[in-house]
Amino acid sequence: MPESILLARSGDPTVSVDGAFMHSRYDPRSEAVRYAAAIQLPPETKIVICIEPGLGYLCEAIRLRRPEIRILSVHCSRFYSEFEKSTDRKDSDGTWFPGNGIELESFLENWIADSEAESVRMVDWKPAFAAYGKRITALASEIAGFLKRASANATTVAHFGKRWVRNAFSLASRTTYGLRIETGTSPVVVAASGPSLETAFPSIRAAQRTGTVFVIAVSSALRSLCEAGIRPDLAVATDGGGWASFHLHEAFRRSIPVAMALTAACPSALLSKPLFPLRDQSRWQAIACEIAGLESMATPQRGTVAATALDIALAISSGPIYAAGFDLGVDLGRTHARPNALDRVQEDSANRLRPALASAYPRFLNARYGGAFRVYEQWMAKRIGNSGRINSLFSRSEACKNLPQAADIQLEEPNRKPRLYAVEETIHEADRRRLIFDALRNAAEAELSAARQGCFVGNSLIGELAELLAPKEYAEALRSARTDTDSLQTKVRFAGIVEDALGRIY
Repeated sequence: MPESILLARSGDPTVSVDGAFMHSRYDPRSEAVRYAAAIQLPPETKIVICIEPGLGYLCEAIRLRRPEIRILSVHCSRFYSEFEKSTDRKDSDGTWFPGNGIELESFLENWIADSEAESVRMVDWKPAFAAYGKRITALASEIAGFLKRASANATTVAHFGKRWVRNAFSLASRTTYGLRIETGTSPVVVAASGPSLETAFPSIRAAQRTGTVFVIAVSSALRSLCEAGIRPDLAVATDGGGWASFHLHEAFRRSIPVAMALTAACPSALLSKPLFPLRDQSRWQAIACEIAGLESMATPQRGTVAATALDIALAISSGPIYAAGFDLGVDLGRTHARPNALDRVQEDSANRLRPALASAYPRFLNARYGGAFRVYEQWMAKRIGNSGRINSLFSRSEACKNLPQAADIQLEEPNRKPRLYAVEETIHEADRRRLIFDALRNAAEAELSAARQGCFVGNSLIGELAELLAPKEYAEALRSARTDTDSLQTKVRFAGIVEDALGRIY
């Protein structure tokens, strides 16, 4: 759209888009002040996202009203980037433009912690709808989806944080054999555990017989694949809950290598088998893997193990990827391919007054109406469509409908399967545990010393661990800290909490 800058009667610039004015032709600054005064900003609001604020008068007015609020601008057009550069104005803390080299989701992740999602307020500049209506609606939808996922992650962290740290210490210090992966060029099947996986069994079996396809299974799909005569080359587990370990019994029985999130629940018996640690981008997990001598892979927290399995597939092979069992929904009352490791738990707990199907019904309702699948589906629809290498193998998710649909796995010659190598760990378990604890404590002390000298690191190890070990205090500190002095006092307090909690875990 052709945008052009004009001068309002007040002398301030205004902008016209196809003849429609984004700001007042008389006094755009006063117009924005009146608009901002009408916006409801509860006391708990700490971040405001302005969707297409034009020349930034709205951001400036919100700043005057609430100076302590963090303001982010999200634009529909690169035109405003050029205007910002030419005027050297900075009305918001962070600004995103289309085509500026970073996806909107990544921009939001850089500026908004999961624990801050509940304190975010989205604000749109109504006059912009005449020029950018559809784009504004699409951006608002994407931002709302991000905030939902971030809020869900924060709730999960608050519940599982301490358990994740304990799991990470256990896995990093007790793993007997690490795994190294040599990348290949063969097709990769990623098997999630949706009901449609059963339809894909014949195609996967036929391709696996040729020895030229690599099969990755999420942990909840292991039992159904093995019962169908398919032995996965690699299993993936990311869930930190105790029930998740039931899915991994099949990996132990059949000696299937496992790529496991450092924070995942791992059955003790599996620690003697080859494991490939998966870590997020946090400093504390990188330190734990490095000190333990474990080769690891950095993968973002995705919220669903199926997405992590896709990340691994894209990383270990340059060949086509086939997504099977990606349903993210309910089919004929079933949420998983059969048999599922947790079915036995329900069957064993069934009785005359509460049959097995009655126990499964709440899970069915939650899957159909709970909304979690819908949030992940929206995220996946955007992510997997951009890869260019992912095909759908009978998957029924809405996210897979726009992918190339495959009934069979195409085997092109020549190709080379990714190869896995087991590497025995040489550092004794007790020594590894002590070394990891000492390294984390030393890193925290160095960060605290730097903060006392006025140097605040963006990727704070103390902050990362405090969010997991003291989530309520961490969220409150983020809401209340306004100056470097506040940040230093918070960091000192959290350093004590972190050391005390790590000492108990150690």
